[in-house]
Order: sequence, then C-alpha cells, then structure tokens
Amino acid sequence: MDTTAITNANDRSFPFSRALFENPYIVYHGTWSAYAQRIESAGFGGLALPFDHNEIAAIADAWEQVGILDSYARAVFFAGKPNAPRGELSMTGSFWHARAYATDGGGEVVRMVLKDAKDFETLCSKDEQRLALKARWQEGLKKSPGHTPTVRAVEFLGDQAALQATCTRVTDARQAIERVVDGGFPVVYGISVERPWFGKTWDRYLAQWEDGHRAALELRCSRDLVSPDRIIAKAQYPNGTDQDFLPTWIRTWDEAEALSQGN
Repeated sequence: MDTTAITNANDRSFPFSRALFENPYIVYHGTWSAYAQRIESAGFGGLALPFDHNEIAAIADAWEQVGILDSYARAVFFAGKPNAPRGELSMTGSFWHARAYATDGGGEVVRMVLKDAKDFETLCSKDEQRLALKARWQEGLKKSPGHTPTVRAVEFLGDQAALQATCTRVTDARQAIERVVDGGFPVVYGISVERPWFGKTWDRYLAQWEDGHRAALELRCSRDLVSPDRIIAKAQYPNGTDQDFLPTWIRTWDEAEALSQGN
C-alpha cells in the first residue's frame, strides 16, 4: 500500500501517482484514523466500527421508546435492520470529495448518532420538550385511540424513573463512542474495485468519470468485497485538512499537478 502522511493542513494536492489519478477503477473512501488498523488488517467487511454496535442500538432504542422511530441511528446506520449495521461501503471517484468526507470527526454516521444521543439527553433534561412531545402523542391518540406504540410512548414520557434510566444508558453509549473517535484525524484510502460489484451503476459512473465529473455519482458495494488487498493507497492528515475544498473543475492530470505545484 502506497502510504503518505500530509502534515500541512493547507495542502490541497492529489497525494498519489498519475497512474492512480487516471484509473477509473481506483475509487476513494474517506474515514477516520481510529478505524484504520482494523480496516487495513481485515478490510471493510463485517463490523466496520471499533466499538460495540449495541451502543448505537441503545441510542436508537431510546428514541423509539419516546415514539420516534426514524432516528438517524436507526434509519441510516442499521438501514432498516433492527440491530445489524448497514452492509454497504460508500465510495467516490473524486479523491477530494472523499477527503472532505474524512474530516467529519469519525464519519457522518458517528457525528449524527452522537447528535441523536445529545438530543435525547436534552429531551430528558428539558421538561418543556418532554411535555411537548407527550402532548403531541396524546393529541394523536384522540384520532387513533389505543394505538399501542403511541400509548407506550406517552406512558414512558410520564415515567421519570424509566426515562432517567434510559438517559443514563444513552449517555454511557455516547461517551464510549466519543472515546473511540477523540484525537483522531482524516484518512483517505484508494481502493481497487471491480465492475460487477456495482451493477448498472458502474456504467453511469464510468460515463460521468470519462466526462470529468468524478464526484457526480456515489458508488456503493458490499463491504465484504473490499478486502485488505484492495486497499492500494492511503493518505493521512494528522493535523487535519480542508473540509470545504472540492475542485470539481479538475479533470486532467495536468490540472491536478498544477494544483500540487501551487501548495
């Protein structure tokens, strides 16, 4: 694996070779350094995050107890499966878009799950929010009396002891996740992929790529396909990097190289 460490947080260059830049079968995934050891030893398959997935489930379950079934943790991380992490890996043909994603403090999923946790803790500590949600469900019961999930949510929101016990579990889960990602930094992997992994999406991707629009289409495939030998390049940014720089105008190696020379 071609590995480079970029210590200048203002460095916007493409850190790999021309061969990689000009190869549409090399795509990029941005992630967080806390996950690097496991990714490089076992690939992206299986459990992708280095903490107990029950911690994320605890946050999703807490929201369901108060009647919110579409928390970010449930809707995105578990992707419709009760307690199983989503099985697809997201990638892009643009190194810079992957780099921007990598700045997201442990990843978008983790950031939003932590927001879910903090929002639930706020609900527990702010009586006006709790009572407003309870009143909302009570109003709904006037139209649909006996709706079991709503009845349970109303009862739960009125049970301070049960609410506090659940809030404690949520706080514990949040702190465990934060301990994993604190002190990390962005990492971008270059990944060698195969056309059949993406079905018809690949033809659309390739057409966009050949037209210079490398970030126009997100690529997703099963995590289990991306074994360690598929990871051929790694750029790490121990001092962070620019999350807003997305040079969509760069289509050729000469343009990428000119950008590098400008650093």
